[in-house]
Amino acid sequence: MSRNYVIHPIPLVKHAEFLKMRMAHLPLYSGLWTAGLQVDYGETVPMATYVWYLEGGEQNIIVDAGITAERFAARGHKVEQIQTLDQGLNKLGLKPDDIDVLIITHLDHDHIALAHQFRKAKVIVQRAEIEFARNPHPF
Repeated sequence: MSRNYVIHPIPLVKHAEFLKMRMAHLPLYSGLWTAGLQVDYGETVPMATYVWYLEGGEQNIIVDAGITAERFAARGHKVEQIQTLDQGLNKLGLKPDDIDVLIITHLDHDHIALAHQFRKAKVIVQRAEIEFARNPHPF
């Protein structure tokens, strides 16, 4: 049976100076640099961190768990809090314990830092992400 979902973006953190080069894998950029291609190392782009609520199914589903501005700032990033996770969910009439399924797209800190707040949710993560977390690339 086909379902129609509405995807609700929930913005959490605004990045003031997100480096464009962070959007590519560093060895790739190094290769482009040594090949003499133009790479804008210092260019910044607007960026925000979101979680996503999928409305329309029988279960309440969140994609990615998000992070706080405080955690980003501790890593040296210039950021500001747009809203907390609780505030964003509250606007949709939800709280973390209402979430049945949490889908984590990948295990970067800004996608998993608040996962502990979804205490009742079944967590879905790709097997390859778990294996990489257990055995990271030495780079």
